[in-house]
Amino acid sequence: MAKNKTTKKTTKSAVVKNTEKLVKSVKDTTALLREKAATYVVTGKGKDRRIDNGDEVAAQLREIDLDALYTLVAKEGGPKESELRAKYEKLNKGMQRMNLGNRLRKLRSEEVAATPKPKKTTKAPKVDKEKMKAVYEKATGNAANV
Repeated sequence: MAKNKTTKKTTKSAVVKNTEKLVKSVKDTTALLREKAATYVVTGKGKDRRIDNGDEVAAQLREIDLDALYTLVAKEGGPKESELRAKYEKLNKGMQRMNLGNRLRKLRSEEVAATPKPKKTTKAPKVDKEKMKAVYEKATGNAANV
């Protein structure tokens, strides 16, 4: 007994179309990455070479060691330091710094988002100059130069 198998056939033009979309997507992504790479900050040489995106958190990370970073993330509102160490112990030091830095960025962005926005001030009402002139003249008996 032969089994009837139905296969989904893809036309050659559909494959070409999908390939063209993929190539365009890769080119767009490459262009974005090159643009972003121009803003990276490189410090140190050789074995001590570090690359970061140059933001406020990255500048702070350059100044502190890994143990201080664990403490900082825990103090800023992340999980307990012991939980963080257990989670990232299997990673090398660079990956630990990267993950902790990303956590710190997230915590700080949530902090900024939670900060209430200042209320809009109400504008002073428009003044009718003619009315003001009449009120002034009535009150003082002098002609107003408005």
